Amino acid sequence: MLSLSRKSKSIDKMVKRGKKIAEQTPDQCSFQEFLQRDEERWELGRLGFWKDVQEEVASFSELPEFSRREEESFAAWKERILSAFYALRGFAEFYRGVLLDRRFVYVLKKRTLRYLEGLWKANPRTELDGFLTNENETLSYTLSSEHFDELFVRYFCEEAEMPAPKHLQLQIQRLADAEFPLVEDEVMRRLRANDRHCWAIFYRHLKPYVIGFTARVSEVYLREDAEEIWNEVCYAINGSLIGGRLDETSGAKDLISFAVGMIRNKCRELRRVRSKRKPVDLDSVSYCLTEEEIQNPFDKETAIPELFPSQDTPIAHYVDVLDKDSVRTTLVLALYNPTHPLHDRLIKGMEEEVSLLLAHYTEGRSYEELVVMKYGQVPDDEMVRLAARLRQVIKRLKNKLIQRYAQLINAEVV
Repeated sequence: MLSLSRKSKSIDKMVKRGKKIAEQTPDQCSFQEFLQRDEERWELGRLGFWKDVQEEVASFSELPEFSRREEESFAAWKERILSAFYALRGFAEFYRGVLLDRRFVYVLKKRTLRYLEGLWKANPRTELDGFLTNENETLSYTLSSEHFDELFVRYFCEEAEMPAPKHLQLQIQRLADAEFPLVEDEVMRRLRANDRHCWAIFYRHLKPYVIGFTARVSEVYLREDAEEIWNEVCYAINGSLIGGRLDETSGAKDLISFAVGMIRNKCRELRRVRSKRKPVDLDSVSYCLTEEEIQNPFDKETAIPELFPSQDTPIAHYVDVLDKDSVRTTLVLALYNPTHPLHDRLIKGMEEEVSLLLAHYTEGRSYEELVVMKYGQVPDDEMVRLAARLRQVIKRLKNKLIQRYAQLINAEVV
């Protein structure tokens, strides 16, 4: 019953409002449309400037200022009554009071971004964007949070006289005309300052290059290969620019040329690696038991902990250095099983890195999940760099493990 009562009241309000709108004069309807547009653009009701647009129309339309003057054009009437209305309602004072309200700042940023997007789409694609961004993105008209904060202080806090909402839009236009499109020197300065927003856009631009080169050099395209090369290149190109390997005179064309060269070299390296057979390939080992004809090391009796050799048994007695299968099997068992007599000596000093390696290969965790394990949640662009770093760590770790294992077994061989 209560629910029906509330619905009935709501319907009554809608009917009354509909009657009021129907009773409005054409000028009142136009004025309400003006205010409604300002509400939609600047969310003035949510910020407390007014409660109901229709009530504002009804109240102001009773004043002498509302009536259209003889021979006054519609545009002149609109300009005059809006100026009079916002002056009477104290918009300038309201603006000063709400200037640092995060909700209002958010609305300003949203309107600025929308205006810049319009400029970007209305103008020819810049040469800078051609070098550093994908077709659907821009660096020339991009606006990071940090950059907006700078512009907000300069254009809104230092010039805090806004008598009506239209002046907010005019100020956004002045801001855009003065600051955009960003010139090449400014974008390169931001990249050298490690601006995450700009780097993230450039990183995405590199991915199609990586996919294209990887597919070209590989008989079989593997997404994991492309992802690994992309992460490594993003990490390396960032360090090269920030670290000064690319000098201060380098521009957008130099940056993309350097990056493409690096991608090409990484893909050539991938082809060389694939053409060689590693003596001990940890990547090919799965911790899970399989039903394949060729058993993996964990299917054999030597993988049963009860059959492990004692700590005092010389390595040469259970590792046949002339048998590749024996060498590889013992390495894998020693690495993955902490009860194996070689385990502690094999991973000593590398325990943390080995735990990441095991999580990757035995639990199937991605490099991004390893980043979360080690560093916690991080922003997307930081995730790219840290994932690339962990790829390198694990890649070097595998080489270290193989080298240490070789030293352990060769030291025992007569």
